Amino acid sequence: MKNTSKILFALLLSFPILVHAQEKKDSSSYLNGMLKIVTNENKDGKSVKKMELSTPSKKKKRKPVETDWGGFNLGFNNYTDKTDYTNTSVSDPNSIGSFALFTKKAAQENDFELKSGKSINVNFGIVRQQVSLYKNYVSFIYGLCYDINNWSYKKSIHWTSIDQTNASLSALSPNNKGYAITMDSVNYTKNKLVTNYLQVPLLLRFETSPNHNSRNVCLSIGGYAGYLVRSHTKQIIEGSKQKEKQFNDFNLNKFQYGMQAELEYKQFAIYFKNSLTPLTSYGTEQYPYCFGVRLTN
Repeated sequence: MKNTSKILFALLLSFPILVHAQEKKDSSSYLNGMLKIVTNENKDGKSVKKMELSTPSKKKKRKPVETDWGGFNLGFNNYTDKTDYTNTSVSDPNSIGSFALFTKKAAQENDFELKSGKSINVNFGIVRQQVSLYKNYVSFIYGLCYDINNWSYKKSIHWTSIDQTNASLSALSPNNKGYAITMDSVNYTKNKLVTNYLQVPLLLRFETSPNHNSRNVCLSIGGYAGYLVRSHTKQIIEGSKQKEKQFNDFNLNKFQYGMQAELEYKQFAIYFKNSLTPLTSYGTEQYPYCFGVRLTN
C-alpha cells in the first residue's frame, strides 16, 4: 500500500510533463517500468492517452550493449608524496634544475600538505557503455567523463610560471622559462589548485545476478586515461573577499593514467582511483588518488 501511494503521488506531480512529452509516441515507460503512457485512437480518429500501472518483473532481460548517460562521482582526493627532498633540484631554494620551491629554507614534504576535507574530487559522466562478454555476468566498460580535482593547501604556497614573476626568480632560469612554487608571506583563507581532466575509463565488470536487480552486486576493476584540458589556482587573502585566479598549465602532467575500482549495488557505488603518473611533469613526485561515492542511471 505504501508503494502504491508513493507511485500515485509521483504520477500527480509528473503527469503534465509526461503527457506533453508523449505527443508523438505510442507507448513509453517511466518509473522503472511501473508507469506506462499508452496512446490509442478512438472512433473519431482522435488520440487518447491512457496511464497504466504495473508491477515490474523481478527478472529483467538484459541487453548485450547498455548505455548510461550521465552519472556523478563525489569524493575526496589526496596524493602519495614520493619526492626526494634531498635532491637539490627540488629542495634548494637557489636552484631551478627542474622544479623548485623558493622559500627561505629548503622545501619539505609538509609544505604541500592538503586540507583533506576541502580537497574534493568531482566527476561528471558524459557517456558510458557496457558490452557483455558472457551473459552480462562479465562485461567490458568504456566511456568518457570530466574529472575535477581541487587541491586545497594548508600553507601559503603559490604556483606560478617564472616568466610571470619577479626578476630574482627569472635570473635563476637562463631562458626565462619554466615553473616554480613560491612561499608567500601572507596567509590565505582559500588557496587551491584545480585540475580538469577529460578521462576515458576502461573496466572489466563482474555481476553476481545480472537479471535480478534487487540482489545484483557489481565489481568493476581496470584503469583510466586522461588529458589535462584546464587548470588554475584560486586564492583569497585572509581578511579579504577578493579572489585571485591564475589560469595556466603550470608544471602539470598533460597526460595521466591509473587504476580504478568500483563496488556497486543498484544505483549506488563506492569508487577508488589511483594515478600511476605524478601530478607534475618533473621535480616533485606526488601520485594522486581519490575515493568516494558514485551515482548512476
